Amino acid sequence: MPAISCLEIQSIRRIRIVIGYLTQRLSCWMMHADSSIKPYE
Repeated sequence: MPAISCLEIQSIRRIRIVIGYLTQRLSCWMMHADSSIKPYE
């Protein structure tokens, strides 16, 4: 009897994928926001 069930492993894997996707989108958005905040000279 494994301590961690297959369902828990799948949920953890899905959460890690979602967190990685959100952090990637956030970093990309921060880069665009940083470039948009700077005045174009």
